[in-house]
Amino acid sequence: MNTKKYATVDIGNSRIKTGIFIEDKLTEENYFSELAEVDIWVKKTKPNFTIFSSVKNISSPYLKEMESITNVYVLNHDLPIPFKNLYQTPKTLGSDRLASVAGAMYLYPHKNCLVFDLGTCITSDFINKNAEFLGGNISLGMLMRFRALHEYTAKLPWLQATDKITLTGNHTEQAIENGVIQGIVWEMKGCIEAYRQKYSEVEIIFCGGDADFFIEFFKEINVNSLPNINLWGLYFILKSNLEEK
Repeated sequence: MNTKKYATVDIGNSRIKTGIFIEDKLTEENYFSELAEVDIWVKKTKPNFTIFSSVKNISSPYLKEMESITNVYVLNHDLPIPFKNLYQTPKTLGSDRLASVAGAMYLYPHKNCLVFDLGTCITSDFINKNAEFLGGNISLGMLMRFRALHEYTAKLPWLQATDKITLTGNHTEQAIENGVIQGIVWEMKGCIEAYRQKYSEVEIIFCGGDADFFIEFFKEINVNSLPNINLWGLYFILKSNLEEK
């Protein structure tokens, strides 16, 4: 029996995440820094089908090379998706956001889902129980906020996050860290509360590189930490396109 192998490639601002799915199971997950590494990985794994999602442009020669190894799909505004997209500017909608809500729909069918992707940027995206993507919001990620405070002021230092968060900072470094971290936490908690007031039940999902750091601030809220939800979403979109043929 020839079991088909499906590959998912999620190219973000800071890193590339890949996965292999066999019989609806995520059997392999990897992280890369360069497309050249993905090239080697695809040649090694030899998937039957591969779907790419990227926040950057992928060159036509690169995709053509991949097509000599595997059947290639690219997630963009032209590729059919298994839900209704109500976003008014689909051509400007990031494929990473589409992948995350597709993953939410696949893993939590017939439920309202609010997905926070905590990476270079922080995005919050909402898909309702009727499989309608309504849109979401985009704000600065944690690293970007620390960097902006340093680069757009004369004297503030460029800091990194620690776990020493207090309500009131009594020195400048602590005040910066409190402001960045608690600002993000309060922003997200306000967003969650607004959706829960409008919808009776909402699944809250965290993904992205900073998800594990921030989930510690949400212990009183039932949060699903799914760092690989984009891979599941890409797999869902790929399978739905193959089933349509």
